[in-house]
Amino acid sequence: GGGRAPFVEVSKEVLSAGSDSKVVAERVFAMIIHPITVEEFYQEYYERKPLLVRRKNKCYYDDWMKMNHVRQLIDSDELDWTYEVDVTSYKGGKRETHNGEGVASSSEIWRRHKEEGCSVRLLRPQKRLDHICLMLSLLEEHWGSGAGANVYLTPANHQGFAPHWDDIEAFILQTEGSKRWRVYGPRNKQEEMPRFSSRNFDQSEVSDPILDTEVHAGDLLYFPRGFIHQAVSGVEKHSLHVTVSFGYRNSWFDYCKEVMEAALEEARKKEVRLRRSMPRDYLDYMGSMHGPSADARREGLTATAKALLTQALASISDSALDAGADARARTLLKERLPVSLAPEGQGQEEEDEEWGAAAEEVTLKSSIRAVRGGVVGRVQQ
Repeated sequence: GGGRAPFVEVSKEVLSAGSDSKVVAERVFAMIIHPITVEEFYQEYYERKPLLVRRKNKCYYDDWMKMNHVRQLIDSDELDWTYEVDVTSYKGGKRETHNGEGVASSSEIWRRHKEEGCSVRLLRPQKRLDHICLMLSLLEEHWGSGAGANVYLTPANHQGFAPHWDDIEAFILQTEGSKRWRVYGPRNKQEEMPRFSSRNFDQSEVSDPILDTEVHAGDLLYFPRGFIHQAVSGVEKHSLHVTVSFGYRNSWFDYCKEVMEAALEEARKKEVRLRRSMPRDYLDYMGSMHGPSADARREGLTATAKALLTQALASISDSALDAGADARARTLLKERLPVSLAPEGQGQEEEDEEWGAAAEEVTLKSSIRAVRGGVVGRVQQ
């Protein structure tokens, strides 16, 4: 029972004057995982274990993606192979990609899908569908991380991808049909929270799944990065789902890497040894081609390098920690999705009760306001 959840309507509240974008963003995320609370999700599931939410409401995620959206994208005859669309198959334990070059013709995509049983993956739909862009841009604010989406259309009783893990947190929003999902925990400590997606695994390389279930229209499945997964569509009807994701390259490693660079820069200014040139012949005994050896020159250089690094890292300042955050903020702002500025059909030139009419030109005395949280910041260069 029930109708579609009002994802778009709630998201558009951010376009109203006086709205708090952080509050709206959290409401959008809360709707995705409902009835699990936001607090419960981050305490119990996030980066820990899969979450399955079953609903009797098949229309719950209709605002995200339906077949009319898929046809709109494919039939535009504007999608670029590989960047915006993949056509894939998984048969006899072998994953294959059947992409062409340049712009993908709709007839070729549909032929592969209907006649050869291929899955269609639509990448970056937010670049062409404004409602997806609006919702993802809000989720970026909630997550403090870039957000993405891919759309998967799979013929009945087919599988498009081999078992693999991803480098993002994945939320599967099922909108049509069903899929049987098998999810496997990380195989060892080294594969937990991976920085890169995995290769395609053979079935013999995965053990018993920690979750083996059917996901139907209106259901949600979440699993953390590093969890191997595979899915096959139901026997009666095609499957359509959207994968909403975040967490790409946003780990403590990414932050600490920037902090270490800032700390070394500070140390360079204070420590003359860091400013001296490297020995003329150091490449004769350092590097993987030489490997560990008893060469006295190597032992001396190693001791010096370790001492300099230890000294730099032992005196990390607050300014270096802030510089690391500044670097991450610059990266996020550069990669963030564009924000919608006004409701459809309403121009930005209209007079605002509080601010008055829009200025005809911007000067150093002009007043400005941020249209959303997180769209501007001050950093030290």
